[in-house]
Amino acid sequence: MTLIIQRAAFSIPPCPGGEEIHVRELTGQQVRMGHSVHVFFRNGDPRQLCSPSTRVRIWPAGPPLPTSLNQIAFSAKVAHHLKGVLRPDVLHVHGDFTDSEYISRFAATHGIPLVLTLHARLNLRHASRARRTFARVDQFITLGNGAAQDLASLGVTEKRITVMSSGIDLQMAQDARTQTQKEPGKVIAVGSL
Repeated sequence: MTLIIQRAAFSIPPCPGGEEIHVRELTGQQVRMGHSVHVFFRNGDPRQLCSPSTRVRIWPAGPPLPTSLNQIAFSAKVAHHLKGVLRPDVLHVHGDFTDSEYISRFAATHGIPLVLTLHARLNLRHASRARRTFARVDQFITLGNGAAQDLASLGVTEKRITVMSSGIDLQMAQDARTQTQKEPGKVIAVGSL
């Protein structure tokens, strides 16, 4: 079965981060499987994707970083753009409740299934707002158990949550820690994905 997928991700490569790489690789895999994928994004280079894409302009000034206000504005603009595209089989958002707030309203109004992939723990300072948005999400994919626990604390049922590996082999890290002779002051690696 070929699906029409509309994806929203605030940033794509070459912006740094695991979420950005995940979006690029997932999109590529789905296109190779024969699905039609379109990506809405704010920051990054569309040549990094192997699918059609739309850069979403929020406002000309302001920081390019995904602050909550920018993410909510991004969600509103994507929802507006979705009014003019072919009806998708699924909407797939990467981010948090801020990234999916208006997109979830669009999906609920039009009866389109919405998947939200969470790449990190949730910001629980806005729990009541997150609960309202998450009630409109059909399925969650979390990268790691922490985000799944956060969703559960907000009342999301276990059957709506799929947990995936974050890509870090914790057992390998534990083995290295117990089997490696320590040298005081030696740093192996520092950085982020």
